Amino acid sequence: MTKKNFLQGILSIVMIFGLTVVGCDNGTTSSTGTNPTDVEAKVAVTGIELNQSAIGIPVGKTATLTATITPSDAADKKVTWESDNPHVTVSATGPVDAGEVTITPEYENATATDTAIITVTTEDGNYVKTCEVTITLGIVPVTGVTLDKYTLDILAGETATLNATILPVYATDKQVTWESDNPHVTVSPTGFVNTGKVTISAEHATAGETAIITVTTEDESKTSTCKVTIIAKPVPVTGITE
Repeated sequence: MTKKNFLQGILSIVMIFGLTVVGCDNGTTSSTGTNPTDVEAKVAVTGIELNQSAIGIPVGKTATLTATITPSDAADKKVTWESDNPHVTVSATGPVDAGEVTITPEYENATATDTAIITVTTEDGNYVKTCEVTITLGIVPVTGVTLDKYTLDILAGETATLNATILPVYATDKQVTWESDNPHVTVSPTGFVNTGKVTISAEHATAGETAIITVTTEDESKTSTCKVTIIAKPVPVTGITE
């Protein structure tokens, strides 16, 4: 090999090596064939806000809370909702997309002055916001009234009872009045009373008479009726004649 040929060989190697290094440095090649500048960075969550930090809810009513993730273009907007009071529930636990959640006090168990802390937590970053819920009495209107019997037979001269149920059961004003359209078939108590139980007396009625017993709520004037029929007392056997 001549000196000229040796130098040309060295020069070729240097040129090839140099091209490879330049190609890697300027980002024009990669092992996968993908330009790194084409991969967009994931937008991380930086915080969360609630539209209310404290709220009062009457027993039997519901309320909504709205969670907003920041920034608005965050990639992962999943959140988890929790209540620290088992009698005050949230409509979604999670993980769910951030947005509205419904808060419901259980009317069978939640009472006025009960409290609950509603907590929302982001999946990305574990950012937390809370809202304090206080259960209040409020005013819950009557929607109806039902009876345990809608027809009733009573022996002449005897009594019977009738029970009314106000709807909803957590209504604020549960006063009712009882009436009979037959003066021989009376009810007790009368007037607006806080009781759903009435005594019906057929003391002065005779067999075959009927009466309509009506219960009316003071709030919203909802009514329900029961038809009472007076039946004859069985006559006891006093002896046998031949």
